[in-house]
Amino acid sequence: MTEQDFEILTFSDLAAGLSVTREMVWTTEHRDLFVRLTRDTAPVHLDSRFARESGFEEPILHGLLLASGFSEIVGCVLPGPRTIIQSVQFSFVSPAHAQERLIYRVEVQQLSAATKTVVLTASISRPSGELIVRGRIQCGFLG
Repeated sequence: MTEQDFEILTFSDLAAGLSVTREMVWTTEHRDLFVRLTRDTAPVHLDSRFARESGFEEPILHGLLLASGFSEIVGCVLPGPRTIIQSVQFSFVSPAHAQERLIYRVEVQQLSAATKTVVLTASISRPSGELIVRGRIQCGFLG
């Protein structure tokens, strides 16, 4: 589905299996902004030599920077602006690097009309299909 299909969804518009996919590229500028905001200066994210000595080809992106890519999708597209995030759970399977093309995907897994909650599966992968992050996001529907 395209973004215009998700103007502002109502709870009754949602169904298990409904999904959206977005492509994102995090740059070193994004990483540097994240570092300034969070003050997370761990060397594995910033120091090439340290990253190599730690077994990585180059500095890896912060896991929470990667996870933040879901905010726009969940808050603006699916399930959209009528929801708030109640809980998140992520497993970081593989590291990602600046300038990599990443595929973000969220899919409605479960709906509860009684509590007006939406459970989404979430993933980040490389175009090859290699999984980087998998997770679960629960949202409460407002109104």
